[in-house]
Amino acid sequence: MPPEVARGPGHYCDALRHVAQGSPSAIVPALRVPSSARTPTAERDSRMPILTYQLVAGQHDDFAIGELLLRSAQLFAEVTESPVERIRVFADERPASRVCVGDALVSESGATAPFFTFWLMEGRPVEQRHRLLAGFTALLAETLGVDPAHVRGVVHVANPGDWAIAGVPASVVRQREIEARAAATSEQS
Repeated sequence: MPPEVARGPGHYCDALRHVAQGSPSAIVPALRVPSSARTPTAERDSRMPILTYQLVAGQHDDFAIGELLLRSAQLFAEVTESPVERIRVFADERPASRVCVGDALVSESGATAPFFTFWLMEGRPVEQRHRLLAGFTALLAETLGVDPAHVRGVVHVANPGDWAIAGVPASVVRQREIEARAAATSEQS
């Protein structure tokens, strides 16, 4: 266990950040998003990506799960070109007796069954969604040691009018940001 982790519960974030310092693009280098597929700045500013992992309780230690969360946030920020502070990543654990893989409860079979779901605002290029699907699968395999063949994931696309940021529809937030930029540009002219 790294010395940073030995400080006690709640003090391992520095160690996790150190472990996660590698570039997220190293995870799935073959899936680099071409600049032509990137979302224009004005279109992406109000988008806050959300990712949730569903894991079986007791199959993975807290340090590995923490590393998964931090590296996932980095990958999400890189691929979506969003500020990392807007990213939200959660890990929910389910008791093995409440998870079924095939025709057996995980409490009986011991199977691994990681699942993830993430949300993006509509308008994101399909290349970004594919890179994230592959990247989150690779991160689960790398950080938790699961077989990628056992990983399942899905992306959900939300309409900006159905997505709230501080209680305000993202479509309204986006329009305000565009108007503020336009006003600032006209003042500089």
